[in-house]
Amino acid sequence: MLKTKFLWEQSKLILDDYLNVGDLVDEEIVDYFISVLPPVTLQANIIQLGEAYTHDISGNPIYLTICREPGTVAWTCAGHLPTPDKIDLEYLHKVTNLEG
Repeated sequence: MLKTKFLWEQSKLILDDYLNVGDLVDEEIVDYFISVLPPVTLQANIIQLGEAYTHDISGNPIYLTICREPGTVAWTCAGHLPTPDKIDLEYLHKVTNLEG
């Protein structure tokens, strides 16, 4: 299902509650990820909000994450993940149905 910034604002939910793993997001949500705070990760295929949602049991910060398959324009919510150097890419591809 495509999640839009307009419908998010209408829902009155926080972004963490509005997005679910696997949701497609519109360009306005992508722009929000980039502009709300400096993103902790801003790469061609992964963007992570600049404020940690929580920390994992090892103390690594966890961020709300969107990603896209290389060569496509569609962004997908990948849920709350650590920074790319700590991400289990096999898990990421499984939960987002991305090929890698």
